[in-house]
Amino acid sequence: MDTHADPEQPRHDAIAAGPPIRQIFRDVIADRLPGPRPPQAAMLFSAEIDPYWDDRSFLADFYNDILHQDTCQPATADGLVLLAALALDDRIPAQHRFRAIDLLFRAATVAERHLAETWPATPPHADLDSEARARSTVQDRTPDLLTRWSAECPAVRLALAGLAVVFPTDRTLPALTPRLQTFTHHTPRAPTSATTSDSSSCWPPRTRTEFSRSQRNSPTPTGREPRVECQHEHEPSTSLARC
Repeated sequence: MDTHADPEQPRHDAIAAGPPIRQIFRDVIADRLPGPRPPQAAMLFSAEIDPYWDDRSFLADFYNDILHQDTCQPATADGLVLLAALALDDRIPAQHRFRAIDLLFRAATVAERHLAETWPATPPHADLDSEARARSTVQDRTPDLLTRWSAECPAVRLALAGLAVVFPTDRTLPALTPRLQTFTHHTPRAPTSATTSDSSSCWPPRTRTEFSRSQRNSPTPTGREPRVECQHEHEPSTSLARC
């Protein structure tokens, strides 16, 4: 009996599955896109795993495969379908839903942003057809994303607001203004220990830890440690897209 085989098996399985966030992304995409998937999904389902991947390096590679160096290519629009699916699922931690929506916004506004950077010259190497397809793909999925407004935390709502501004309608734009006003009355606060496991938290674990340490080193006038949490605004439960 090989007594050394069993201890190595969990490590081998972990490497074969990739970092934890890859496993979550793969499960969500498997459920939400059961049919033919965009080519970028191969990074989620391929048996070939980079053994040096951790969450951070995997995400960098995955996102760069979709929006390469902030430029749209022929396959970009297909990859944006993956981002939209991830942004709609509560199994995806809030900070990654925010990142997915932010990338959708960036893809939809590549042409405008690059033109602003090079004005009055024309952006070099622009792929106008790919940019148009990317913008159309994001526009088609924005209504579904906006239905999550009432369920999302302030950071994700801010990202959603960006999409609502890029793709305004007669219904969403008037509804957006009063909702944006709530941000002026909101002070971001890190969650307490009771809320750190909540998937709606917008604070990555490292940020929560650093924030807590800074608070402990800066006592309040009352001598008590402040209560910190990621609050949601109190507002009607109707979604932005349906107003």
